Amino acid sequence: MPWTLGEVGGDGPGAGEIETPATSILAFFMSSTPASMDSIPTAALPPMSPETARTLRYSIIEGSATTIFFSWTSGAVLMAYLLYMGATPLQLSIAGCVPFLAQASAPAGGFLLALFPRPKVLTTLLAGVGRILWLFPALLPMFYLGGDGAANYFLLLLMVSGFFQASAGPVWSTWMSRVVPGERRGRYFGLRNGICAVVGLGANMIAGVVLDALHAPASYQVLIFAGTIFAFVGVGLLQTHHEPVIDEPGRVMRPKEMFIVPLRDKNFRRYLALASFWTASVLLGMSLFIPYLIQYIGMNFLQIAIFQAVVALSVLASGPIWGRVADKYGNRSVLAINIFMAGTLPMTCWIMARPGDLFLVYLGGFFEGIAGGAIGAAMFNLSLVTAPEKQRPAYLGLLALIAGVIGFVGGSMAGPLLGLFEKMEFTVNGVGFGAWQWLFFFSALGRITSSFLVRSVRESHSWRTRDVIRVFIPWRLLPFGWRA
Repeated sequence: MPWTLGEVGGDGPGAGEIETPATSILAFFMSSTPASMDSIPTAALPPMSPETARTLRYSIIEGSATTIFFSWTSGAVLMAYLLYMGATPLQLSIAGCVPFLAQASAPAGGFLLALFPRPKVLTTLLAGVGRILWLFPALLPMFYLGGDGAANYFLLLLMVSGFFQASAGPVWSTWMSRVVPGERRGRYFGLRNGICAVVGLGANMIAGVVLDALHAPASYQVLIFAGTIFAFVGVGLLQTHHEPVIDEPGRVMRPKEMFIVPLRDKNFRRYLALASFWTASVLLGMSLFIPYLIQYIGMNFLQIAIFQAVVALSVLASGPIWGRVADKYGNRSVLAINIFMAGTLPMTCWIMARPGDLFLVYLGGFFEGIAGGAIGAAMFNLSLVTAPEKQRPAYLGLLALIAGVIGFVGGSMAGPLLGLFEKMEFTVNGVGFGAWQWLFFFSALGRITSSFLVRSVRESHSWRTRDVIRVFIPWRLLPFGWRA
């Protein structure tokens, strides 16, 4: 899924004045936005340097290649591989949120950047090591011969690989925050995320066909090996990116200061609470979502790929539009609206869905994609707003650590809770409310609560959420209101 904290700002560790397919898509969506968005005059965007324009174009290609890697080493492929190994519900829920626990290593990336202010080199090394490890499950027998320990070996691989890739996260985020002009971030990352979502759409469709056509374990080996190749294409494309000179990298913080200094910042603490609670709420419901589709709904891999395509197309359609809204009105209001939407519409569809009911599953995916097209970019941009530039690596590292660990705890609870909820099943008028419904219900409550936490985060020049809603929808038609 493209909208949890671990994935904000795209899938990789990026459109200048020359027209490219990326800028053409952007122009199309800009012309499709509501007329009310243009009622408020905005200053013309300053021109970009050739180095910046080139970096933004290649970053989109890099993100697309990296998206293919993640599509073929996570999600349905990962969960199906673990099910083939005979993994337990606890192991499945841990696998779904191990990348977030791995974010405990994120402060290491910020510390290394302070010591060695060369983000391109650090991102290449850390991401490269984390990705090359995926050759092992594709090539080593212990990962595809089965056995009681196979799933545990796989979880260990996920953890070690995740530690390296999570360390690269704050380095890449700091790097791109210096490259992408602030006035373009909303629309650019909305566009980048949307294009990456479409690439992920194609990758998931291919994965669905391969998983249904080839026998296990060959199907998993082929996809993981091919995904690793694309991962190194992405690492290679990082070398085309512009690396701004860091004239004043700032004093190297001691490890203790990397925790204390960000936590003294009141606004950052508020954002940290929001990001942590949101991540835990999402993972509570989504860490076992693929097993839900396979075991409860009864979907095959091609149908799951179609579901992921629905989500990806929704992200593509909504991402650039929401990005422009965020640039004009602020990230905070966009976040509040879409987090509330993510906690109501898609979760209601999945709670109501019954075995074989593909329509409600796909409808929920559509709503999730519309909201996710905004949440990923807005969370990323708001993290940059709340982190001072010179100390940004330390701030982002601590954010990834705390939100990742809390998210892991929330997600790993899904397996044990599923067993507990089996004892709480009941039926009303012939309609059952079982373990999966309880899991999504509590995840929805967490998501909705997160939307009210947004109001505490301060962002300069940000409109109130209710005022943004008034721009698009007559206030009197709304049965409720946000306050932010």
